[in-house]
Amino acid sequence: LSVEDIPVNAGVMIFKEIMLKGFWLTTWMKTASPEARKEVLTNVVQLLASGEIKLPVEATYSLAQIKEAVIHAQQEGRTGKILVRP
Repeated sequence: LSVEDIPVNAGVMIFKEIMLKGFWLTTWMKTASPEARKEVLTNVVQLLASGEIKLPVEATYSLAQIKEAVIHAQQEGRTGKILVRP
């Protein structure tokens, strides 16, 4: 999402018959059936709950600090999520 070109080795893609395809979750959500969305959500929640997938958290803010949280979230080069807790 940085809008920078992706460094891809064309020779490797050609000779190993590798294909590169983009994915935009918003588009998928608009076209997926309710059942498919539910199945994917259930799987993702299970992976997160089991610890198999970990989402790094860079900072946590209170609701009173919402402005600081938004400013932090908009910064480039973050290493994790910015959370807001009530």
